[in-house]
Amino acid sequence: MVSKIQGAKLCKLMGILRFSTCVSLACIFVFMLLAGCRSFSPKEEYFNAEGNGDYLISAVLSRDTAMACSFCYLAIGDKLIQGLYGDACSYAVYHIKEDSLQYEGKFLMKGRGPYEMSVARLKYRPDKNELILYSEESSENDFYIVDLTHFNNLYDPRFWKKGRLPQLPTRSSLEFIDESVFLHTSFSKENSLFSIAFNKEGNHPVALNFPYPVDVNESAPLRYTLFTGDLVKHPSRSTFVYSCEFFKYVILFDLVKETVLNVRYISHELPVYKPVSGNPYQLFTLSKESQEGCLDIIATGRCFYLGYNNMSRKDIQNQVSFKGYPAGYYDRINVFDWDGNFIRRLVLDRPIYCFSVSQDDKYLYASSIDINAENQPDIVLRFDL
Repeated sequence: MVSKIQGAKLCKLMGILRFSTCVSLACIFVFMLLAGCRSFSPKEEYFNAEGNGDYLISAVLSRDTAMACSFCYLAIGDKLIQGLYGDACSYAVYHIKEDSLQYEGKFLMKGRGPYEMSVARLKYRPDKNELILYSEESSENDFYIVDLTHFNNLYDPRFWKKGRLPQLPTRSSLEFIDESVFLHTSFSKENSLFSIAFNKEGNHPVALNFPYPVDVNESAPLRYTLFTGDLVKHPSRSTFVYSCEFFKYVILFDLVKETVLNVRYISHELPVYKPVSGNPYQLFTLSKESQEGCLDIIATGRCFYLGYNNMSRKDIQNQVSFKGYPAGYYDRINVFDWDGNFIRRLVLDRPIYCFSVSQDDKYLYASSIDINAENQPDIVLRFDL
């Protein structure tokens, strides 16, 4: 489909060539149409720090109990699941009631025993009303599926259905296609950004038809470290959004069997970097002018949300604060539909460091700190969308 910008350029070209033959114009139109389908725009304006947006004012939600440091993780109906730091459990559940959060319980102990995880992660499947609990730690291969038809199942591991993850070096970018097939960023020597892994014995990951958008001569560890990022699935369709951590490279694609199709570029920024030799903990350095990638991806059935700031690598290295808040905070969120169309930019009245969105896209819940209070305590914000 020809974009508005491409269409304007086409009209201008047709005006210049108004005395040309119809055949010539038709050829030019077809050429530009095909070129438009093949090419893409970086769309830097999506992530413009000065761009206008919908200004949202936050409401601070009170909590009826003091908790360890926490962050908003998932909003499911009238429940808000928060991740916990400095606590024996990984997550706490609050009931959302008007402008308050009422504590309900905790789940998923930290550890290496049965029904425990050291680095826990969650995936919610609204079409099945299921919560998937898994570990980012590569040595912890058990995962659990919890039927939330009865929400109290979450607090009792006897009702958790057990599954098994494949062996992967890391699971920082992992999505569940189903209970036995998993999409992840690739760790093989093959020049493929994505692979499919299986939990069956003897099955090796299958590299997909999407090469790394960097020099194929670069080493495999450098490639997959450089393209560390987040991978999020549509709640019910086999459509995925991938966002790189170190720079704003964001794509949307469909997966049909073992083939990547219909790739849409939200941002095609590529890194300016130099390989580093002799240091296994730092394989590359990035240009000081390059900006950080998107910091969070949150998906609902209707759209997905990208949280970001415009801090440069130099700002981060120099520990520059973000508007008085720690580095890693942000106050802008771009919203796209699952066809890759830009919907709106949200501009928040105060910076946050993570967020969740209700499944009906009515409310955004975010974690921040009260920088004006003593000890700068954690707070939970709600924004009306």
